[in-house]
Amino acid sequence: MQAPNHVLHVDDDVSYTRLVARRMKTLGYSVISLNDPRGIETHVTSLQIGIILLDLDMPWRHGLEVLESLRKMPGDRRVIVLSGCISVGTVINAMALGADYLFFKDRFDFSELADAIASLQSRRRQWFRGAQQTARHQRLNRLERDRRAAEPGENTLSESSTGEQAMWDAVASHDDTKSAAPKGSRSPESRQIQELIRKRMLTKAALGRAERIADQLTPTLLQLALSRGMLTPEDAIRIAIAGKKTEAAIARELLSQKLCTATEIRQLEHQQSLLRPPLITILSTLGEIPKTENTASNTSVLAI
Repeated sequence: MQAPNHVLHVDDDVSYTRLVARRMKTLGYSVISLNDPRGIETHVTSLQIGIILLDLDMPWRHGLEVLESLRKMPGDRRVIVLSGCISVGTVINAMALGADYLFFKDRFDFSELADAIASLQSRRRQWFRGAQQTARHQRLNRLERDRRAAEPGENTLSESSTGEQAMWDAVASHDDTKSAAPKGSRSPESRQIQELIRKRMLTKAALGRAERIADQLTPTLLQLALSRGMLTPEDAIRIAIAGKKTEAAIARELLSQKLCTATEIRQLEHQQSLLRPPLITILSTLGEIPKTENTASNTSVLAI
């Protein structure tokens, strides 16, 4: 079974959706157009949509509202905002609601859009394989529990150990999948940072400072789990008091106490990556890169 990767373009401008569909077809992508965002949830479910090109300024329903609705739906979907009016506030809101890329209308090459779609399709395949692996482990755990329940005298401790080992195997599989990203799949922001370093317009020390600031501004797994109602305040306080410092330690604690499943941990990690502020924005704010290198004002795409 493959992860569905159909592309849906949501924009009230009929002529523009036709243009995008025509240009993307020449690049090997079949794009389904939707000019009324009010029924997007039905289309996403019935057509097994994996990637969505989304306008923001639409008369019936704003794109940010659509983003928020998509985030609440089960499954893994990727969103590329494709809009002609994007302010700094809009960028921050879209990032918080789960957008993966931001493209400025009429200021990008369609090959860039094709590259972004290809990158997101690769990420979705990795997520899908991880979800399948977790589902297999869960089925095996259920079968093992049923077998042991039917055999009196079995050691219940061994049963618990088997389930816990399967859980950690699923997490390890997910980590391996994340680390096996194909070459050339770096985000446009990453490529831009490497280019700035190569041109000696950015030092590694300044980049390190920006990364530390990004870490401070990114919510922890514990905070995200609490905000989503996965944890009670008492559980969150207990883990915080235990002094778990790293995200990996927090994830292990959530799993070992059976407060979150491996799938939920992956969802939290994905949301955490989306909420991480763009390094280019931080570097520009710190004055570490020239204003002519500012992504928000001089490039056509911003990766989130």
